Amino acid sequence: MSGSGACRICGRSGARTAKALGVCVDCVRTNFPAAREYVEAAHAEARAAFDLPTKPPRHDPGIRCPLCVNHCIIGEGERGFCGLRTVRQGRLVHLAGTPQLGLLSWYRDPLPTNCVADWICDGSRQRGYHNLAVFYESCTADCLFCQNWQFRMSSPSRSQMTSADELASVANERTFCVCFFGGDPASQMPHALAVSKRL
Repeated sequence: MSGSGACRICGRSGARTAKALGVCVDCVRTNFPAAREYVEAAHAEARAAFDLPTKPPRHDPGIRCPLCVNHCIIGEGERGFCGLRTVRQGRLVHLAGTPQLGLLSWYRDPLPTNCVADWICDGSRQRGYHNLAVFYESCTADCLFCQNWQFRMSSPSRSQMTSADELASVANERTFCVCFFGGDPASQMPHALAVSKRL
């Protein structure tokens, strides 16, 4: 958070004010009805810069996507919140995140690593092996200060896709485990499951 500028609600200068919001943390916590419009505008601006829908669509009539918690209702020619689903000729079309094709990047992360499951995973005690880290380049959430925001730059129409077979083939005898992350991998769960079945 940046202390530059005055809060648009309470007017205090030097308050812990996020530049992206223009609202101090105290007003977000204690006066959210007044802060809401600034928060929603910041979210919309952040997504619009990458041509992503600003909110999960609720088009009527539309086709419901069942793949994540957003349950987008997508109209003809629109895209779902994740950017990977659209409707063409009245049918839900999956642009990526299918058992066949994923929008992702991957790398080998030497173990031990900073995995969220290290407290239950034997990989936290391994040496000389790696984690196959699979970064799914889409998300079902909209975290304004996301550390992995770069997923928004990917698009099924502009980025190279990876098949489940191709991704599974990069695992080798030194691969101890696989970490599917991203954004939120839920929008590409069919691909992650297809990869897992091949390993």
